[in-house]
Amino acid sequence: MHIVDYILGIISISSLLFATCMVTRIMRPQGMLEAILFTFPVFSGAIILIGYFLSWLNRLNSVSSWALMSVVYLAVVTMIVFSSKQWRELIIMRPKITGFHSVRDWFFSLSKFEKFILVVLSTTTVIVGFLNLLLVIFTAPHSWDAMVYHLARVAYYYQHGNLQYYDANSWAQAVHPRNSTLLLLYTLVVSDLNENLTQLVQYFSYWINVITVYGIVRKFGYSRSSGLFTAFIFALLPACLMDSTTSKNDTLLSAFVGLIVYFFVAFKEGKNKNFLILSALCANIAFGIKASFLLALPSLFIFGVYAFHRKGFHNFGFVLKDIGYFLAILIVFFCLFVLHSGYLENYAIYKNPFGPTSIRKIHSFEDLELQKVISIGTKNLFRFGLDSYSLDGFPRIDAINNVQSIMRKVPIALVKSMGLDIEKTGIRWKYDLNKMPRADEDYSWWGIFGFGFIWIIVLLSLIGIINSQGGKIFALASVIFVLTQCYSGPYDPWRGRYFIIGAVFAVPTLGFCLQNTKNVLFKIYLICIVIIGCAEAFSSVIFRDDAPIFSIESKWITTKSVFTLARIGQLSRNRIYFWYEPLKKFDEMVPRDAVVAVYLHKDYTYEYPLFGEKLTRTIIPINSFFKGKQPIPENAEYLLYFDDYPDKKVDDIFLGEKFYLRKLKK
Repeated sequence: MHIVDYILGIISISSLLFATCMVTRIMRPQGMLEAILFTFPVFSGAIILIGYFLSWLNRLNSVSSWALMSVVYLAVVTMIVFSSKQWRELIIMRPKITGFHSVRDWFFSLSKFEKFILVVLSTTTVIVGFLNLLLVIFTAPHSWDAMVYHLARVAYYYQHGNLQYYDANSWAQAVHPRNSTLLLLYTLVVSDLNENLTQLVQYFSYWINVITVYGIVRKFGYSRSSGLFTAFIFALLPACLMDSTTSKNDTLLSAFVGLIVYFFVAFKEGKNKNFLILSALCANIAFGIKASFLLALPSLFIFGVYAFHRKGFHNFGFVLKDIGYFLAILIVFFCLFVLHSGYLENYAIYKNPFGPTSIRKIHSFEDLELQKVISIGTKNLFRFGLDSYSLDGFPRIDAINNVQSIMRKVPIALVKSMGLDIEKTGIRWKYDLNKMPRADEDYSWWGIFGFGFIWIIVLLSLIGIINSQGGKIFALASVIFVLTQCYSGPYDPWRGRYFIIGAVFAVPTLGFCLQNTKNVLFKIYLICIVIIGCAEAFSSVIFRDDAPIFSIESKWITTKSVFTLARIGQLSRNRIYFWYEPLKKFDEMVPRDAVVAVYLHKDYTYEYPLFGEKLTRTIIPINSFFKGKQPIPENAEYLLYFDDYPDKKVDDIFLGEKFYLRKLKK
């Protein structure tokens, strides 16, 4: 049966890829890299739309249904494309691919300085990218958010066969939009429930981000070497590397934001309306992934103005026509990718598209006085500044920690001298003024590349000291993004991953750097930054918090390779001290096909591992975050509950920490 499922999965993927390639070809991409950028949103959009249709049929968990609908989609696209002679010719036409000889000639034409920088950066990118791929393929998902809601809701939707509302233990499972969930679910279904491969969604998004940054810089007229330089810098940021191997959606969201920027810039260059269609598609897919996409809109507005602007009053009519066309397409895609993603359902249940009031107030400044918003937002600016001023990626050994402590003494003293209470007020979680370096998908920022290079260039570009092509536009978008993050909600320490989107705006300001080769001091500084940054990238992947690749035992550092852990150990490795024992005992004591009612605390909802490998257990949540305690279903065979469950019994089995198990039926 597994072989049949694999074959059906291959049929689905192949059909969608063939259809996507045809759609991409008729949109006339310029070159192979642009074709890849076209393919990503079209392919993702097809999966999402088929997913909503299968949910309506209650067939979301059927690989045969996915295969059938993929073939139908291919047939429809084929008929439409081949009904036009012009489109048929585009499909048959052989694409132009840059030959090896032209690439070789370009490389040998570079200066020694450029060769050194690009070889170091490219080699590091390829190696850490390969190591991350090994993590994706051979280790189970691990991140807190994936266990709590990303993969947990995938498992529930798979169990139900549809995307309908259920009384979740965790608010995030019910409130967040579902576009990214469908991409994760599709990956799970067509891979015969290989949970490891759900991490490929973010991993592929990481490479789309890298290609997008390259393409943006090239569209602004910079050389190939400048484009590669900026792309590799983005690829080696610790936050990007850490998030790329998770089953979350921050890198995925940043990929669509980056594509919007690219398509806006490309439209400015040639006024090809296909770019407006693709930018509208990306915007609505992104909005259906996460509501935090709205925080990127002020920065994206800058690129929208840049894209639609035409000199001369006589062009005003053309501008209005372009904007009208874009808005019309935007509305169509809004109906397809946003309304169905959960916002309408949220409005029906909570009277607000973004969820209940209690949740909104935790994450935003809703109903807060303007004076308090300004006060807390300004403190957030200092908090984020200090958080980013960190050697993230390096292992937390005494030598690195001491360097970081020395680095941060002056800024911490400055903050204290200003009387800013940044450790207590306006925070969702405790603020660590003495933060040490992290290599973690939630806590890592941009490392040395960030505070030692990118932000310096951004600020110099903003004030006009550096006058580069497009530099001021990207610098302005970067600063607006930071301010939007600061003044939109309370502080939390997990914002490093949100700033992956910020990197899409900020990194292209570096495009001029390789062209500024006359200044010897700048060249020396750049070489030092690149060497340290590459070492930091290697370190972040090899010594990742709770998931080191190699087992090492020395007087400086002791690690245990993540590859030596069993599945439960890998799933719980981010909170192994809390979750490993209860999950291990639960997995050993509860049969693989059992029906389990779970009453979990709203802050301790590590649900995904409960479904078991291949999602064979049926899990029924009975602590609705919105309705409170629900009755135990009659078909439940076991009850798993957290310590605050009101109906405890003396003979219930203690699993460890604060978890108990009760057998309900023989």
